[in-house]
Amino acid sequence: GAARPFERWQAFVHEVVGGLDASAGAGSGRTPRQACAFDARMQLQMAPGVRAARIGGSAHRVRRALRGRAANDEIGLLVQFAGRSWLDIDGRRITLQAGQAALFDNARPYLFELGEGFEHHLLLIDRDRLGIDRPA
Repeated sequence: GAARPFERWQAFVHEVVGGLDASAGAGSGRTPRQACAFDARMQLQMAPGVRAARIGGSAHRVRRALRGRAANDEIGLLVQFAGRSWLDIDGRRITLQAGQAALFDNARPYLFELGEGFEHHLLLIDRDRLGIDRPA
């Protein structure tokens, strides 16, 4: 169907980043028709314990639900280059505009709302490589 670009993106994000659920259409600020015209891109670089990605595209939401101990116990740094994004984590909501950044625990539940035409760079570093213990 016409929604295939988003379905492919959703599967790709789940495989590469792991444990994420992406949504378009209702709740993401996109109508089902807009979801059909979905566009996204990711340039990914990986090294032991580190993943870096340049990500951009159409508006959508990405949610990480708490599912026990996360397989990817990482600290994330997200730098917004274009557009606007919103991060809901631990009962707080922040807005990121071009030139702003957020540091987050990738093992905790969160919701990213990515605005139309967003572009950001994401760096995920294994907690072990940083020598940071996971909070109890």
